[in-house]
Amino acid sequence: MKMELKVCTFNVRSVYVGEDGVNSFLFRSGMILEKIRRESPDLICFQEVIDPIRAFFNNHLDGYDLYGYGRNADRRGEGVTIAVRHGLFTLISFESFWLSPTPNVPATRYPGQSSCPRICPVAVFLTKEGKLLRVAGIHLDHVSDDARILGIKLVMEYLAEKQTELKADATLVLGDFNARETSATMKWVDENTVFPLVEVTKDSGPTFHWWGRLVPGSKDEPRKIDFIYLDPESAKTARDLDVWKDQEQGIYLSDHYPFTVKFDL
Repeated sequence: MKMELKVCTFNVRSVYVGEDGVNSFLFRSGMILEKIRRESPDLICFQEVIDPIRAFFNNHLDGYDLYGYGRNADRRGEGVTIAVRHGLFTLISFESFWLSPTPNVPATRYPGQSSCPRICPVAVFLTKEGKLLRVAGIHLDHVSDDARILGIKLVMEYLAEKQTELKADATLVLGDFNARETSATMKWVDENTVFPLVEVTKDSGPTFHWWGRLVPGSKDEPRKIDFIYLDPESAKTARDLDVWKDQEQGIYLSDHYPFTVKFDL
């Protein structure tokens, strides 16, 4: 029996209160909770989750179990969090590694990367029907294509290795790749043979809009840098892409448009 899953990628923007003014997380938080309550995704991959945002979700994102920690050596600071609806899955395994030549050494980076370490959480879930879902949360470097490619290649190598150890019925890779569709990074992802995947959100349009400030057709225009990928078989069932463009009096859900897609497991 097939199970329909609705999954979401959501860069929440890592300013709790301060430079973003009315769009600081503190002032968007109620809007975010209400949107998630209405849409009720089964799984959400949050990026830019800093400590106060992590604490807020732990305290107020009712009905979800959260997995993930910060990218710093002490496991604090900004990170990627995977949230799943409570009772939907049984967690089989969870681990995080750093995108670097030494992935098990906290806070390490690739040469040429920005000053920001990058971390990848990977969870394996079991459904009530006995199906296994493996999920990798992505937030690649914002400066270097070389670092992005090395990072995503490491993720694909990890997924390929884990698939031989424990075969998942579906693999989901989603998040902020910090790269345009035409970039060398995304070309590598789309053509990779290490662990082939299919993008299921090609029609999302631009996702990074910087609070509506970026102007279409200008030098600094909105751009698509957020993606959802599935293994080729699962991708055949993908449908109902929905981009969340909500705003109220100039307050947005984030400086990225979150979006959801459904597929069958």
